[in-house]
Amino acid sequence: MSSTIKVKPEQLAAAIRKELESYSKAATEETKELIRETAKICKEEIQSASPVRTGKYRKGWSIKPLWEDNDSLREIVRNRSAWQLTHLLENGHAKKNGGRVQAYPHIKPAEERAIERVMNGVKKIYSAK
Repeated sequence: MSSTIKVKPEQLAAAIRKELESYSKAATEETKELIRETAKICKEEIQSASPVRTGKYRKGWSIKPLWEDNDSLREIVRNRSAWQLTHLLENGHAKKNGGRVQAYPHIKPAEERAIERVMNGVKKIYSAK
């Protein structure tokens, strides 16, 4: 239940601004935490679904923070060790002497689940406030 605040008419604008800033800060922090958690889960899903030959590709997945300020956060899941292989393994490719190499879709399914997780989480955050 919300508390009642008594303010004078000349202080109303400042009181509203203070409450909106408090709401915005809380929602932003929850959203940032959701993004960090989703990036971690997405990395783990990609890592577990990655094809294994030597293990270097599978072990190379990491999370890199691209940008963070008071209002936003951007993180990327990437492969440090064999980034050149991500497109080839995800989509397959042509062989040198004809034919094709089988695709191992492991990034796109995790990406789609991460997008859904963030969208649902943001809806919950902003509907609960």
